[in-house]
Amino acid sequence: MNDIEKTNAGILCDRNLPQEVRDCDSPDFGDLEENLTLIFANCEVATVRPLLSERVLGRFIIFAKRIIRRCMSFYVTPIVTDQNKYNKLTSVCLEDVLFGMEELSERIKTLEDENANLRRFIGSMEHN
Repeated sequence: MNDIEKTNAGILCDRNLPQEVRDCDSPDFGDLEENLTLIFANCEVATVRPLLSERVLGRFIIFAKRIIRRCMSFYVTPIVTDQNKYNKLTSVCLEDVLFGMEELSERIKTLEDENANLRRFIGSMEHN
């Protein structure tokens, strides 16, 4: 394992993730389809969130936040738009990887069955 792999493994282990994900020795990270569904559900970053306040000065606080939000929107909106594009492209790529893995898994199973049949045939030829 080179330095980059060690660093990546260390980062993965140190993050605040569930135990099954933090277990660096285990390649099984759970149900990939379920994780992909979660990724698709959360790939959109909201640019506008509701402003609420139940304090005495709530209306003033909301007004100040609206002014700040409008002043910053020229800067924040393009960043969020680019992040949303990136998230969607990443989600599509992950879906392609998942389907590719499923196809490879089916192909490996077919090859293993074929290999077992050929071994049986060779074994029967050796005994005759």
